[in-house]
Amino acid sequence: MIIVVETAAKKKSLHFYEFVKPIIDILDDAGVTFIVRHYTELTKQDIEDAEKFIFCGNGLQDQKFLADSRKFAWLKTTSKPVLGICAGMQMIGKVHGGRLKKKTHIGVSRLQFLEPDPLMNKMSKYDVYELHNYAVSVPAGFAELAETDIPMAFRKRDTMMYGVLFHPEVMNKEFIRAFALM
Repeated sequence: MIIVVETAAKKKSLHFYEFVKPIIDILDDAGVTFIVRHYTELTKQDIEDAEKFIFCGNGLQDQKFLADSRKFAWLKTTSKPVLGICAGMQMIGKVHGGRLKKKTHIGVSRLQFLEPDPLMNKMSKYDVYELHNYAVSVPAGFAELAETDIPMAFRKRDTMMYGVLFHPEVMNKEFIRAFALM
């Protein structure tokens, strides 16, 4: 089972339909079992029971989750596959010692891949959709997989913990499907 983690300040807000619902649709189409949890409602039992996690992005002005990094401390020790999308990448980076830097991008960009990776190789397009206010530095122990003028994807070495700053639920939906089915 995959847990889809909602990161917006308000549960079931407009954010849900923009950032969470498209991921739900992709997982439904793939026939994958999942549940949706708001990050404030994620329990220790949820974390133990889940096979994988997908952390959704959220709106440009919604940064409350960044102040709640203690709720994400378990990311430092989990060996389960994690895909952090935008806000999820920012939180993975922050929990592992990466630094956030103000950097707003909205629109389509072209990725430059830096090293081969089994999941990143599933992308059929190098163009990605960006919608973020912060970039995050690549933490120690992580490999930078793709960039534009900032890190756009990383993976924790020797694990399947990924962060992507772009939104594959908008462009590159096969990327989410590949993560779910790997």
